Amino acid sequence: MKKTNALTASLLVLGFSVCAFAQARAEVVTKTQPARRTLYVSAWNTTLKLQAPQGMCFLDRTLAIQSKHWKRLKKIAERDHDQQMLAAFMKCDQIDSTGAWRHGAPDYGIVTWLDPAIGATTKMRREDYLDMREPYFLHYAAARFPHLTPEKTARRTVYDVSVALSGDDPGAGGDPGIAYPSAAVIATTTLRRVPVEFTLHFGGKNAPDNAALDSIADRMARQLILLNP
Repeated sequence: MKKTNALTASLLVLGFSVCAFAQARAEVVTKTQPARRTLYVSAWNTTLKLQAPQGMCFLDRTLAIQSKHWKRLKKIAERDHDQQMLAAFMKCDQIDSTGAWRHGAPDYGIVTWLDPAIGATTKMRREDYLDMREPYFLHYAAARFPHLTPEKTARRTVYDVSVALSGDDPGAGGDPGIAYPSAAVIATTTLRRVPVEFTLHFGGKNAPDNAALDSIADRMARQLILLNP
């Protein structure tokens, strides 16, 4: 009987040890899981490789909460029916948060394909495409964020045309009595002859200023071009 009890106790200890090890290993795997920062998307018959900025992760539409964020951002991106959303990303620690939109729009980014606004693809060189977009891009960006104030001129580089905006976003439902500090930058370029646009929005009193927003847009445009030679 004593031998049986000793054996039973040993098995119980072993079982608890195995469970504890499995739990610890699961926690390690969760904490070291690589961020979903790279994504492949299709625009017509072209595959594009996208990369989210540091600290941000692409939304996964197969997950319930992230799917809700996706639908909300898709509505913003496609409200004028002139483009199609290819990807959306948020801060990695907010993508599964049900309260991400509680105090105005959170930090997010969207990448869109400018079809039908420009077309599925363009025969223009990137330089010519940017020449075409630059003259009216300031007015275009202001219309995309009517509650924010754009910088005085559009910024043009060899990689993109961009406009930074800042001000206050209204509260939920467009309540003008509730406002949240925010800033955004909209930029456009071409990737493998595909006309694309990307928008980054930042909320809160510590949102980047216009100079920082322009720099963020330039870095992202360069990175996207390098990823899609």
